[in-house]
Amino acid sequence: MDILFFVIFPIAVILISIVLQRILRSPILVAILVFAVFLILAYTAFTPEFVLNALIYAIIAFITAYLFRLICYLKDKINCPKEAMCPGADNNLEEAVEGLQDSIGTLEDNISDLNNLLSQALGNNNCGCNRRIKR
Repeated sequence: MDILFFVIFPIAVILISIVLQRILRSPILVAILVFAVFLILAYTAFTPEFVLNALIYAIIAFITAYLFRLICYLKDKINCPKEAMCPGADNNLEEAVEGLQDSIGTLEDNISDLNNLLSQALGNNNCGCNRRIKR
């Protein structure tokens, strides 16, 4: 029975996760479906302690589906000829980098504003009582 739980079910989960990812295109849905199937198995064919195994198999299914999704995404990006399939890919990359730099600058400004607010809020509560500030 141990070979069923530790070898056969995980291999079956990995293979079924790859197929379901191709069909559903959502790692979360793949994990939910695998968990539902093993949950039904837990209460019909096995003991209720099998629910923990069902959770582990769902995690394996999610990781497998996510990795397969990532591999397919990278394969599509590598096989994309820049001139034919991705016109203006260099311009899009430069715009994306500029957008990220602007976002980073905005994030740094927000962090510094938050630090200033926190230092002001904590600086005004010098009574030593360690009370939370209510608004």
